[in-house]
Amino acid sequence: MNSKTRQIFLWLLIISSALVVVYFLQSKQASPQEELTLDTVITKIQNKQVRQVNFKQDRIEVVDLNNKTEFATVGEATKGELVKVINEHNKANQTSLVKYTEEPPSSGMGWLLLVATRLSASANRRPSSLTTSRSA
Repeated sequence: MNSKTRQIFLWLLIISSALVVVYFLQSKQASPQEELTLDTVITKIQNKQVRQVNFKQDRIEVVDLNNKTEFATVGEATKGELVKVINEHNKANQTSLVKYTEEPPSSGMGWLLLVATRLSASANRRPSSLTTSRSA
């Protein structure tokens, strides 16, 4: 084989390998989470289909017995109602307890710290002076 044929073969091998890797990664991607209504979440809890409920800032994540994660968008009042339903379920069903966790609210101090450090860094920077060189 001459060098041109080997080079074409090498490029075809590289391109086909890249396509195989992309195909493999696309096929292994997880399916998107399914959004639930509050009534569906309550029904799943009462039917003993839920293992864990994670309360996030803007939504709740529901993990079923098969470790499939679904979510529902709820407000603060709804979170309290759902916690009440979970506690009632746990009292009535000691064998299939539903665990729940609540994410602490963010204080926003991280953003303040980031902005403050950026401002202090820019205030400490000296302005660069333009120097011109004159040729004689």
